[in-house]
Amino acid sequence: MDKLSVDQILKSYGIEVNGDILRIIIEIAVLLLFVAATAGALYQWLAPKFGVVSPGRLGRLLRINGFFPDNGFRREETGLWKTFLIISVLVLASRFLIYYLCYIVRVTQSVNQGYPSYGFFDSFMNIWNRWDSPHYIDIARDWYLTEAQVTQGDSYLFIVFFPLLPLLMRFSGIFAAEPSNAFYFASGCIISNIAMCVGCFYFFRLVQQEYDRKTAVWALLFLLFNPASLFFGICYTEALFLCLCVMFFWYLRKENYIAAGILGGLAAFTRSLGVLLAIPFFVQWLDSQAYSEHKLGSKLLRLAPVFIITAGTLAYLGINYFIYGNPLQFMEYQKHWGQHFTFFASNIADIGVRVIFYDNINSVLVMWLPEFLVMVGTIALYLVGGNKMRPCYLAYMMVYIVFGASPAWLLSGVRYFAALFPVYMLLAVFAKNHKIAGGVLLGLSVAAMFAMAVAFVSGMSVM
Repeated sequence: MDKLSVDQILKSYGIEVNGDILRIIIEIAVLLLFVAATAGALYQWLAPKFGVVSPGRLGRLLRINGFFPDNGFRREETGLWKTFLIISVLVLASRFLIYYLCYIVRVTQSVNQGYPSYGFFDSFMNIWNRWDSPHYIDIARDWYLTEAQVTQGDSYLFIVFFPLLPLLMRFSGIFAAEPSNAFYFASGCIISNIAMCVGCFYFFRLVQQEYDRKTAVWALLFLLFNPASLFFGICYTEALFLCLCVMFFWYLRKENYIAAGILGGLAAFTRSLGVLLAIPFFVQWLDSQAYSEHKLGSKLLRLAPVFIITAGTLAYLGINYFIYGNPLQFMEYQKHWGQHFTFFASNIADIGVRVIFYDNINSVLVMWLPEFLVMVGTIALYLVGGNKMRPCYLAYMMVYIVFGASPAWLLSGVRYFAALFPVYMLLAVFAKNHKIAGGVLLGLSVAAMFAMAVAFVSGMSVM
């Protein structure tokens, strides 16, 4: 079964698939879809500025009320602490649901294999400390090491993992006399859960301000129960990155550019894709200043915090240089995992071909097929989202798709795209207007979430 491919199954029914032709078809289709979406987003953003169509007329054409000019948030907020408490309870309950279901699965598997079972807390680290998580623990404990400092293993390669999460884990060591690996793992999980609570709180408020409360509820549910949701509650960077990105957009939309720049810089210090926040920052700055009566110097001063975002990436490159003497050392070490940057449409096409020809059906079902569906689905949402979302979010989707889908031999595409929160906003808009279809989509997402969580704790290629 492991060595079986979809191509072999199709051949048993007399169906032949040409991989080269399939790759070309997928690449062209993906590229056309992306170009159409980008053209629509650019027209929506630039047309009023160049007088092609009036802001009011464009708003009516796109069914967006009051879209232009962008005057910031106007709704008053009340009961914020109550909202935060309710959302935090929902977040933590959803995490516990995943934890406990996978605990039951692992206990059942252990008993069936003749191994003893352990309690929930005793087995927690054994269940969830997989793939990247041990690397973050090593960085928190030892910091980044050179090849000369490593006597065995390949921990010198861990510079490819960005520093903010392991730094926070390392700082948490002040609360323990001799912090162990278990302590650092627990601190990583706690940081992720706290970040998820804060991030979901800001996400709910952001969607409520942009749309309405019902849409915000739908968006929150899609976020909490997305297929890669398991990574938001364990020792991974997803929850921290999501939290910082959502908060960045909140303060950007409030025109608090300094706070947005700081949060963007922290996001860039958390994940490589964080530096992309400079693009929506610039787009939102242009939108807000297009109708502003401020002097040019004042307008440019408001743009200056965009450089704080790039400072996060520069700080990471500085760590590379200080330790290894090469600011781009991480790119050399990424080759260990067969990763290098390619054209995103070509890479998605390669993933689509692997769905058919990869000779391990389990890897196809838990890695290549979900990656392909998530990436193509995201581009499709980007296409239809042009009349349902502000340009700063569309700009973020555009650059995230291009760079997020560009690493060759991408093993964690579903996890990477899980932090692209505008996707959940667009799904929520659809679900609010089509409740039955939205409910079906949410149900499928929940099913995929549990399937991926079970596959993860079972040691399959969900990473």
